[in-house]
Formats: sequence, C-alpha cells, structure tokens
Amino acid sequence: MVAMKCPKITAIRPDLACYNRIMPNLFQQLKIRIGRRQQQSLVESVHLWHQTSVEVCGLCGEALDDPHPAQEDIGVLLDRADRKLFQYRNDANDARKAVRRHDQALAGRISAITEQVYELRNQTASFLIRSQGPGLFGATREGIPEKDVYYQRAMSESGMKARSIKINLDREIESIWKDLEGVINAVNIRT
Repeated sequence: MVAMKCPKITAIRPDLACYNRIMPNLFQQLKIRIGRRQQQSLVESVHLWHQTSVEVCGLCGEALDDPHPAQEDIGVLLDRADRKLFQYRNDANDARKAVRRHDQALAGRISAITEQVYELRNQTASFLIRSQGPGLFGATREGIPEKDVYYQRAMSESGMKARSIKINLDREIESIWKDLEGVINAVNIRT
C-alpha cells in the first residue's frame, strides 16, 4: 500500500502546524487497526465455517451409518442439520471473502466444499426418507421385513452416493484446514 503524505497545511494556515506531525501517525494507526480487524475476521470466519462443515458431516455420517433409522429420528436429525445450515451459507461467504484476499484458489475450494456439504445433506435426507418406505407397517416379504427392503433400496439409490460424498468431504475438509492454517499463520506473521 502506498503511504499517504499529508499536505503542508502550514503554508495555508500556520496555526494548524501540529496536523503535519499528527496526520501521518493517524493514518498508520488506522491502517494497523484495519489490518487487525481483517485478521480477526479471517480467523473467526474460517474457524466457524470449518467447525460447521465438520458438524454437518458428522450428523449426516451418523444417519448413514445407522442400519435402522427410526421414523421419528429423521425429523430430529434433519432439523439439527438444517439449523446448522441456516447460518452456514453466510459463514461460508465470510470465510471465502476473507481468504480470497490472500489466496484465490483456496477461496474457490471453500466454495466447492460448501456446495458439497449441501449435497451431502440433500442426499442424506433422500436416503432417510426412502429408507422408511411408503408406510409405517413392518409387513414381511419373503421372510425379510419390508423395512429392510426399503433400507437396502434407499442405500443403493442415494445412501451410497451420500457415503461417497461424506468420505470425500472428510478428506477435503482435513486437507483444506491445513492450508487455511497456513494462511492464518502467514497473516499473523505480517501483522
């Protein structure tokens, strides 16, 4: 950033000579404050985005690993995931903007991971709804409870895709966190 020079006010008004000494110092202090706020914003938004990404992946992973999801648990699980996702989009935008100042490629990865988190939630919801089947009754077909048939069908239609997304997301979130820590540390060193 180019240092701003204060015009010589004394040539116009000699009684304002003190401003020539104060103004450059004020600009420097303002620059330092803005830098600290940006640094704090970066750290807070990245941590919040990362934490929520991990939590939503964990909730969806628990649902995908449960071989017998109960009817009433679907609403509770989806509600918990959705509550976390309400603010998640804003957190992701804040994190992406803060990181973009330092590394545009990393900001793009944040956007991609954010979209994958939403895709994981949607695929998990699809799996949970399909696994319940059309009714609540456990009638049997060829000795296998109907619920198991619906579960297996749901797993093949959307559960496996959701599991694949979750595995990739877990790997990608761990990888991006190391890169984000590098950006945070680089910003801390500069200020």
